[in-house]
Amino acid sequence: MTAQSYLRWFFGLLLSGVLLLGAVNAVVDPYGIFGLVRLPGFNLEKARRLAHGGRIAKSVDLRRGEYDTLILGSSRAQSGIDPMSPLLTGPLTYNAGLAGPSMREMYQAGRYALAHQELKQVIFGVDFVSFSSRLRPSGDFDNSGFAGHSLSYIYLRELVSARSLADSAYTVLMNSLGKRASSRLNGYLDGSVKHGRKDPRYLFTRVLENGYFIRPSSYAGFDYSLGHVAMFRDLVESFAREGIAVHVFFSPMHARQLEAIRVAGLFPVFERWKRDVVAAVEQVNHGMVEGQRPVPLWDFSGYNSITTEAVPLAGAGKRMKWYWESSHYKKEVGELVLQRMLRPDAAVISVPSDFGVWLNSENLEAHLEASRWAARRYRASNVFEVTDIEELFRKTEPIRRQLN
Repeated sequence: MTAQSYLRWFFGLLLSGVLLLGAVNAVVDPYGIFGLVRLPGFNLEKARRLAHGGRIAKSVDLRRGEYDTLILGSSRAQSGIDPMSPLLTGPLTYNAGLAGPSMREMYQAGRYALAHQELKQVIFGVDFVSFSSRLRPSGDFDNSGFAGHSLSYIYLRELVSARSLADSAYTVLMNSLGKRASSRLNGYLDGSVKHGRKDPRYLFTRVLENGYFIRPSSYAGFDYSLGHVAMFRDLVESFAREGIAVHVFFSPMHARQLEAIRVAGLFPVFERWKRDVVAAVEQVNHGMVEGQRPVPLWDFSGYNSITTEAVPLAGAGKRMKWYWESSHYKKEVGELVLQRMLRPDAAVISVPSDFGVWLNSENLEAHLEASRWAARRYRASNVFEVTDIEELFRKTEPIRRQLN
């Protein structure tokens, strides 16, 4: 064989391999971005769709789909607000919630949706940790449309990716075993699949110990950023300026999560953050012109009849009604949130009276003081929970010292 023949053979073989790789990834479509084939038992369930952050898949969805309602926020909104709620617009609603997002990521995702969709409504859940300067864009954000990449770039990259091939194999395997995926093509993350029958006490402990107390980007090294508040204000203003109905809310984390913030010494910063977000929303509303709708801001994060739900003891075999763990609420709570915000008159009957307060500068300080009193009552009647959280914080202190 001559050198020229060998090179033709080599490059032909290489090209065939690349084409085969692309064909497998396109047909199996582990992230749901091509949509060529969807067969039960083969690739219908996308078990790896959000495995690397979900930014690529969600940017493709927002570029190609047609939606009039956008759900924006962290993984709390992603798994807590169901696009198929009867209070929303079903197939025209997309959940753009992201796992562990910085405010910069949410800003980019929101602007991207604004550029590519004819939105009428935005449901925006905001969370304390997203306003830390130490939280950087994560997962596959840098290779997504949110970072400015075209669909052509994304398609080509995912077609020839070895990681995509591994995820294609996993997708086929899970489908052949009849396993359901937690991610949905409308952006929603089904917590009932993700958490299954896991013990609630185990999940409550793990999320604080591993997700918050030892992460520099979370409570272990929280660095509050006013720049992120400005970014939030600019995004809300961008939506409102286009005549979009924007509903902003503080996520209904469990009382144990609030106690973790207190134990970490961050509660004064947490209250300052609420003041700053209220001020930002009021700045947007003061700049409204005739015909634009004011932006309401609701607080579901206090100590109330929903957020203080009792956590079963380890091994009790009991399920919780409202929460998967202290950070993530179930869609049943999300439904109460939507009822309070979108159907306030009907919510008087269907939603507990202490769940959800419409915040503004006039009632903010009284609301914060009422929350402090409610916190004292919770601590007095839940000594075991408070002691458990304090012990978790002490237990993780050596790890925090190594991080700083």
